[in-house]
Amino acid sequence: MDIEFDRTKDEINRFKHGVSLSFDKRVFDEVGHLVIGSSRPIDGEDRFKVTGKVDGRHWTASMSGRVTSAD
Repeated sequence: MDIEFDRTKDEINRFKHGVSLSFDKRVFDEVGHLVIGSSRPIDGEDRFKVTGKVDGRHWTASMSGRVTSAD
């Protein structure tokens, strides 16, 4: 899966949550991850949450934009 993100937002996320936005890929790579649509008309874009277990801990990540599989 290709994940693209804004470097400035990545710095903010690292400071606020202690993880890079690229960490989303690890959550997606876990067997049994779950993707949930979380779009709201006010956002004006497709939004998703993915939840999965990485290194024995449960993680939830929020994303916007396209979600495609790399088959």
